[in-house]
Amino acid sequence: MKHRVKEVEKLLKKVKNTLKINVKKLVIDEKGEKDLKSKILWGLSVAKRIRIKQARKSKSLYPQLVVFGNDKPIIFYPQAKG
Repeated sequence: MKHRVKEVEKLLKKVKNTLKINVKKLVIDEKGEKDLKSKILWGLSVAKRIRIKQARKSKSLYPQLVVFGNDKPIIFYPQAKG
């Protein structure tokens, strides 16, 4: 799991440096994960027909990168393959 977190952090740094945009990193707890799923990821998942990548047994999320535009979520990564 730590390996995946490092990949997301590298991607954040690349986005920030390449596009010269503000990047915010949040580390969330278990309650925050449930809120993230219900308030952001499920809506995007249904609207854009994207599956959420999560652990099979525990349904825990993998580290997520959520892209916002005008304070609204646009897309998230990683995405589960169909």
